[in-house]
Amino acid sequence: MRQRKLLILFTTGLAAYFNAQCANPANVTSYTYNGKVYEVIKELKNWSAASLCAVQRGGYLVEINDANEQNAVYNFITSSGISTSYAPVNDGGGTSYLWIGASDRVTEGRWLWDGNNDGAGINFWNGQGAAGSGNGMPVANRYNNWGRENGTGMIMEPDNYLDNQNAAAIALSGWPSGSNSLGIAGQWNDLDMNNTLYYIVEKDNQVLGVQDTSHANNKKLEIYPNPVKSGENLMITASEEGVYTVFSEAGKIMKTGKFSSRTGIDTSSLSLGVYMITIETKSTVKSYKLIVK
Repeated sequence: MRQRKLLILFTTGLAAYFNAQCANPANVTSYTYNGKVYEVIKELKNWSAASLCAVQRGGYLVEINDANEQNAVYNFITSSGISTSYAPVNDGGGTSYLWIGASDRVTEGRWLWDGNNDGAGINFWNGQGAAGSGNGMPVANRYNNWGRENGTGMIMEPDNYLDNQNAAAIALSGWPSGSNSLGIAGQWNDLDMNNTLYYIVEKDNQVLGVQDTSHANNKKLEIYPNPVKSGENLMITASEEGVYTVFSEAGKIMKTGKFSSRTGIDTSSLSLGVYMITIETKSTVKSYKLIVK
């Protein structure tokens, strides 16, 4: 989470209209981290409505891919002046939370980064923690921050309490309330999607891809769309010829080749997941995170 594909709403004017309507600017606090914009939105919405507003604002509910991003996001929340008891959640142990982009609404126990609510995304976790069936495991060693016993013990969440918890949220204090037995502040819990909470929006570069114009002679370089659907062509647009290399998370070369001014790369051989693509021309070398979904 994590870049995800933006939803273009008919025209720029219509998009701007929805953007203005779904969140009052007075309730939005923006932060920048690692080249992305994050928004803490202090308006009560269920998970589906929050994800819709995130898309209408040009982003998605936040996708947290490593501990550094987790710490940055939680620091954003705590600096936003939100009371730790602003909206206690009954099925979350009486603690208050903010929505993030993880959900298992499509298939119970199969957790995806699906912050735009399109039913697709990176599968980062399967199963339940020790408070549930106890069979939970990360997928491909992907990052997670589910609630742990007293913060550092056994992974307790997600547990699908009452068989109706299909979206994840960041806790503002330990739970159950007054205890840390299932998790601590900053860790994640699965909740009923119909709870109404504040939420965090993540925005990538506002064009569909990555553009670099900083190198010598202001050469243009773009890749798009990113994320790209498996089997869809990833396009490279450049003002000079070069070579590209796609690496797996483990550093294995998955694909390589030459490109000219505008070249499509077939992604059908790439499994869903996160990659690194390096683009090299005679005047620059650039690397980007690439998501295949």
